[in-house]
Amino acid sequence: MQLSLLEPDDERWTTLLNGVQHDFYHLPGYVSLEATRLGGRPKGILVEEGDYFLFLPVVIRPVYILGEEPTGYPHLSDATSPYGYPTPLANLPEAHEQEFVRSSLTTLKVKLAEAGLISLFARGHPLIRLPAIPIFSEFGALVTHGRTVWIDLTLAHSDLWRDTRTSYRNLIARLERAGHTPMLDAHWEHLQDFALIYRMTMQTVGAQADYYFGLEYFRKLREALKDNIFIYG
Repeated sequence: MQLSLLEPDDERWTTLLNGVQHDFYHLPGYVSLEATRLGGRPKGILVEEGDYFLFLPVVIRPVYILGEEPTGYPHLSDATSPYGYPTPLANLPEAHEQEFVRSSLTTLKVKLAEAGLISLFARGHPLIRLPAIPIFSEFGALVTHGRTVWIDLTLAHSDLWRDTRTSYRNLIARLERAGHTPMLDAHWEHLQDFALIYRMTMQTVGAQADYYFGLEYFRKLREALKDNIFIYG
């Protein structure tokens, strides 16, 4: 098996995403943006053998020993998923899925350790299947943090409305009677309004400082994701 650390501009990154189910958290532009925010380097960890592979986007950050001068990039580093749900992606042989995942993770562990990485934190995805889950638990702690709420947008409007909580339906009806209508802002003309409302929401819920994304962050997010993101309100 071969392990590669892909740069965001490596064509292999985009090519392998085109062949598997993925989310915008896996896009090289988003991982690059997160690397800037976290003070690290964007990488795509690719373990492959023939036509099969295991892929994980990460941000590699320096780890400084207590008392060490934080200048340059030290030998020791850690790797973490960019914010969101950038679960490991895989194209696996169905008949030997567990064996391939075990071999891939063994290669990943050995090669990353040789490169000076001392830990890896990876987030899963509520809708993209993580293959051979028991095998992952052999290589570290596998933690379930709780349920994730999702909505099936392929359902008919009547079904979605029926499944909406009664109190929410009442609030929506009240807003409609007051003359409010939803709007798709494809050109981001109301970005400043959105950023202000977002900040007010974070204040209301008492969010941690890491969740206070500013106006410039949202501009860079749009630049990174291009047509994969829009404002709706």
